[in-house]
Amino acid sequence: MPTSARTQKVKDDVKPDTLADVMGTARPATPSARVKNNERPLVDDMRLLGRILGDVIRDQEGVAAYELIELVRTLSVAFRRDADQEADKALKTLLKDLSGDQTVSVIRAFTYFSHLANLAEDRHHIRRRAVH
Repeated sequence: MPTSARTQKVKDDVKPDTLADVMGTARPATPSARVKNNERPLVDDMRLLGRILGDVIRDQEGVAAYELIELVRTLSVAFRRDADQEADKALKTLLKDLSGDQTVSVIRAFTYFSHLANLAEDRHHIRRRAVH
């Protein structure tokens, strides 16, 4: 199967909600791995921030940049969550073939998400301290 077809198959098979899912908030594969109720607000905040970031990327960088970042995210989730070796190969090929500008866009998107996730975690700790 050519790389583009393989990449599309992985992309079709893995559809987490947002960039937030790449950072460990993806829907668990088993019910026992579901998020605890006390962690739900954190997950909800991260998903919201991921959706907002996605909207900003589409608006500021364009649909092509957004789709590239989503493809990297989707392949990353497939590899991390499912240990999908096909996704790993497709991701490595995709990243190797990125232009300089594309590389900067991808790194910037994941860096912004990391900062947003840290803010969500800080907010969550404050929220939990107020309860306890």
